[in-house]
Amino acid sequence: MYMGFVLFCLLSVVLISPSNGADRAVWITGESGIHADHPGKCWSSSLNREFNVGEEITDKTKCELIRCGANLKFSRRVCTNRLPQAGCTRIKPDSSKNYPDCCGMVKCDPVKIDY
Repeated sequence: MYMGFVLFCLLSVVLISPSNGADRAVWITGESGIHADHPGKCWSSSLNREFNVGEEITDKTKCELIRCGANLKFSRRVCTNRLPQAGCTRIKPDSSKNYPDCCGMVKCDPVKIDY
């Protein structure tokens, strides 16, 4: 009986936890965003635009969040790839949405517990 309750609690946490790929996202830092024509701002040559310090945008081509830091270096938050477990299905990323909603998701079927 006790083990059944513990298993129920554990499965509840797993099923209720967000599984949109962003719950285990990581920040990648260090890319310099300095450009002589844009003093005091970050510059992204790949996006061809400047960022104010603290500004964040979603790069929809990569589904990542980009932030301009006070040190004029970019931080990027990227989706992680979660491997679906038995009874789960991977849903493809949606590049029309902003981060983290553009990340692929893992959707799992409800678990039936017999006591």
